Amino acid sequence: MARARHTNGRCRPTLGVVEQASRPRAPWSLKAFGIIVLALLAWLLLGSALSVARAAIAIAGYVIVAFVAYTVGKWVGRHAAPRV
Repeated sequence: MARARHTNGRCRPTLGVVEQASRPRAPWSLKAFGIIVLALLAWLLLGSALSVARAAIAIAGYVIVAFVAYTVGKWVGRHAAPRV
């Protein structure tokens, strides 16, 4: 039962020591299965993210090469010998 402790004129209830009930634990096979499922999910998500990143880098490369080719072509066209 709760006892009252007097501190600075106040009455404060305190509880006795209560033992923690042990929680049920999952079997090791279920834990291993969960870890394997999480690893596969992470592998699939990471693989998809890397594929998207690789495609974005490839598209950016094509855009950069096209811009450089356009700029060089413009420069060559302006500085070419005049046609007769």
